[in-house]
Amino acid sequence: MALKDPDVAEKAARLERATSRFDALLKDTRQWENGCEAVFSEFRIACVHLRKDSESLGAFEKKQVVWRFLSKLSRERKPFWGRCEEVLGILMTSDAWMKAFVEDP
Repeated sequence: MALKDPDVAEKAARLERATSRFDALLKDTRQWENGCEAVFSEFRIACVHLRKDSESLGAFEKKQVVWRFLSKLSRERKPFWGRCEEVLGILMTSDAWMKAFVEDP
């Protein structure tokens, strides 16, 4: 049985699902400690699946929250630094993500 490749809308929905939990994790230390790695893994996989579709990545709304999440994760979870770099490399191919990064205080 052949595996079906998810379409772009399904891949974008995965990205949305993963990032919908970022705000709560950033606000609650206990949730952060217990869930940041699992949520990041979901987000990373969604980014990797959308890496060739910068238009879909650029259309994503919550860019500042993502930047803050990735900054905190890379500072506090050193073993995830390489994976954070991978995701940053994917996101930085999109002009919309670069603009959001520059605008984020």
